Amino acid sequence: MRYCIGVDLGGTSVKIGFVNIDNAEILASGSIPTNAPREAKAIATDIVKYTKRLADESGYAMEGALWMGVATAGIVKNGTVLAATNLGWNNVPLAMLLSRMTGLQVYLANDAN
Repeated sequence: MRYCIGVDLGGTSVKIGFVNIDNAEILASGSIPTNAPREAKAIATDIVKYTKRLADESGYAMEGALWMGVATAGIVKNGTVLAATNLGWNNVPLAMLLSRMTGLQVYLANDAN
């Protein structure tokens, strides 16, 4: 089965799901508090830790995902959060940070898109 990981990064919570690419079925999902504002590396570390935990609990390997998609509020361009007031971030290369931590291709977009 082909699946990806979806992340909704908000100011109060981070929602994470493993999604079947072929039929859009949510295979596993959960959420954790964001505890913003905090440094991007701390929030990214929480995202990765919880994704691994969710993978372990559900039987889907994080490393088996084809990619990770992250939606967040704020101004986003080329994998970088240029400004996100709710997170207290400016010029954070979030896609690169998460990619380095997970080994996955990470796509970043504004959550309104």
